[in-house]
Amino acid sequence: MMIKTNNRLIKPILLVYLLAMAFSATAQPEGIKLSQPWVFSNSFTKALYKAELTAYGNDLSGLLFVKRTGDGFRFIFLSEIGLKYFDVEINRNRQESYIVHSMMTALKRQALLTFFETTFRMLTMSWGEHREKYSFVCEGSGNRVQVIKSKEHGKFRFDYHPNFGQVSLLWHYGVFIKKLTIEPSGYDYKSPQLIVAGQKKIQFRLEQIEQ
Repeated sequence: MMIKTNNRLIKPILLVYLLAMAFSATAQPEGIKLSQPWVFSNSFTKALYKAELTAYGNDLSGLLFVKRTGDGFRFIFLSEIGLKYFDVEINRNRQESYIVHSMMTALKRQALLTFFETTFRMLTMSWGEHREKYSFVCEGSGNRVQVIKSKEHGKFRFDYHPNFGQVSLLWHYGVFIKKLTIEPSGYDYKSPQLIVAGQKKIQFRLEQIEQ
């Protein structure tokens, strides 16, 4: 027996189904505002990264624990046997926004201290007050670019996805030159799986192993 189908009815149903599938595949995750740039999303709570620090020919490896603390973040770098390398906190709403709770003596070199503070400010987008802010679309990648000139911490630029906000590249500039670059990649809905920060003779590589 042959069953006749109503093509006029099937086509609208098929169109609605395809649109629903497309929307579900690209729907914005809860806690993330459309087109707002982020490295750690609003729904991020904590993550554990395998960490490798290379500085001036010396290597240090271990685990970096990242945790949201209300309006801020805590970054604790430990060796695999539990020796604490550093413990720092950043909070946008405190007058003293960057706090060093502890730092291994070998890491108390001014270039390293500045590198850590700038890296964590960039990852959490804690620029402080800014003098100037503007944005544009990058012709090559189609990403949106935002540039911020802060009052106290220099000039920052970051490239991010125009629809979902994941930041793919962050730069920190000195007066004439690019001083520090961070490349986050492999995002899920909360955080990047890989973060590589580097400047001249310093590199900090983070690979997520647990969330």
